Amino acid sequence: MDKIALTKFSEFLLSLCEKLVKIAAKSLYGGNSQNGNISEEDKKREIFSMMFMVSYNNTNSFRWFLTEEQKKWVLKELKKKLSPNNPISAETFFDTFINFEFSEGGMVSYFKKTGRETEYIVNFEDEGYIIGKGYEEDWKGQDETLKDMKEKLFSQIGDPFVFLEKIWAFQNVPFFYFDMGSIEDLQIRLYALLPLFFKEQGSLQGRITQFKKIEQIISYGKLFFESFTSLKENIHKDIKEIQSHALHSAVAAIMARNMSHNIGSHVLNSVSVTPQNLVEMQNLTKYVQQRMDFIAMITSEFPSWTFPARFVWDIMSWFYKQSLILDYIAEGEGLRAYDFTKNDNSQKNRLKVKVIILKKNGKEKPIDITDPGVGNFEDVWVAIPGGIIGFQAIYVILEGIIRNSAKHGWVQKKKNNLKNLEITIEVTDDPEKDYVTVFVGDNIEQEEINEEKAKSLLPPEEDKNEDKWPIHWKMNKKIIEPLIKTTGEIAPENWGIKELKIAAAFLQRNFNILQVSDESIFFKENGESFTGLIKAKAVPKQQDDNSYTFTFGYEFAIPKPKEVMIDGKLVEGKNG
Repeated sequence: MDKIALTKFSEFLLSLCEKLVKIAAKSLYGGNSQNGNISEEDKKREIFSMMFMVSYNNTNSFRWFLTEEQKKWVLKELKKKLSPNNPISAETFFDTFINFEFSEGGMVSYFKKTGRETEYIVNFEDEGYIIGKGYEEDWKGQDETLKDMKEKLFSQIGDPFVFLEKIWAFQNVPFFYFDMGSIEDLQIRLYALLPLFFKEQGSLQGRITQFKKIEQIISYGKLFFESFTSLKENIHKDIKEIQSHALHSAVAAIMARNMSHNIGSHVLNSVSVTPQNLVEMQNLTKYVQQRMDFIAMITSEFPSWTFPARFVWDIMSWFYKQSLILDYIAEGEGLRAYDFTKNDNSQKNRLKVKVIILKKNGKEKPIDITDPGVGNFEDVWVAIPGGIIGFQAIYVILEGIIRNSAKHGWVQKKKNNLKNLEITIEVTDDPEKDYVTVFVGDNIEQEEINEEKAKSLLPPEEDKNEDKWPIHWKMNKKIIEPLIKTTGEIAPENWGIKELKIAAAFLQRNFNILQVSDESIFFKENGESFTGLIKAKAVPKQQDDNSYTFTFGYEFAIPKPKEVMIDGKLVEGKNG
């Protein structure tokens, strides 16, 4: 359950609990705490006439859920009872231990530990008793910070929960606790606890009186809780709209920021201070205009239609005409555009972008279209949303990878003894599939890793040593991260990776996949179809001594155009 839903529902739940506490206080104890003519003990009795525990995310564990008045009382009493020399403030104590998670057995054994007879009412016809143990076990599952805090406090106050128990209730007072119900799709369950502060609690008549009042209170509570079934639909609708608006806003901010960074800071900044060729400037101006149109398009709704385009002759040819982009996008790292008109090996410190076409038609011979002797070749058709403006999605991916490789990889060129930074775009076209796979990677050799690590996309759970992770593990961890926080704010890190995800999602016309933040976001081929969006992967490179090093890049899919054949007969008219 995300934080937006949790916040909205918690507000509702809090108002429900506060209402039930007032009903219980009035029904059981007279409800006199508001008039001021009441003792502290009686006031406490009314404030804690009903208490609540809540379980989130189907974890079968529970934490306290106090009303605002109960919180104020606890904090006030904590400040009185905690020594001024205590290493932990009352506020820290409260915020920490109020989030302690009890298992069901641990919750019951805790109640017994505090000296209470604990009765769990299954229903009013059939009383049942839960006998559980596990409170001490629950400590083992808690965060180390919590355990450390307990150790610091134990010498002064003993068990922190027994200490809390003395603050908000009475020792040796029995109580009932009730399962108020659950909202399955929100994965939340509420328990109500009613301390029995009756003088006549031991008598049969007293017990009957208590039971009738409690039954009425619980009936009210369950009725209120069940009413949320209709309310939650409106909450879900509101949350969905909020998240959709937040996601669209995040997409706009990320794309605008990265355009400013990649093109503005690196390209336009350099172009503005040096004389340029008129045709090259016209090409750049048109390219920037198309990028702005693309950002406007992508931040509203993804187009529902596509435009058939040839990957090389339509899409990449326009990118290769952007000589100013290629010349300046990595100038800060000492790289200038590779000159394909010079058929020699003398060029150094150049950015070379090449395209390799692999047709899986039995020949399976890769074609490097940047090779001067390549001659004629069969291009690959792809379906691009939004027409020519949609080409920018591919350019966004290329620019992002170029910037990352130049900034984070090219600095290693002396160690790897590279002459140029090469960005290779491998397009694989299988006639049996309705999409092409695109892999974009560089020639920066990474630290040697074994085959098992190369094939896996993420580190094993137990491997916490991030400094030793191969680069594709690190990038996939970033790919999993959501674009926005559960509060609706933009997650501030790794904007470059987020831009790659947005562009890949646009090419698939799948905006909703941007809300995915688990391993299902990784691109995966399944026979003739695919799932997921994009992934970072390691690519083995065999050395002269038959050993392997690895480079890495990103892989994603672009759908193919659908071909339609119209079978008919031309009927000529009289004048035909």
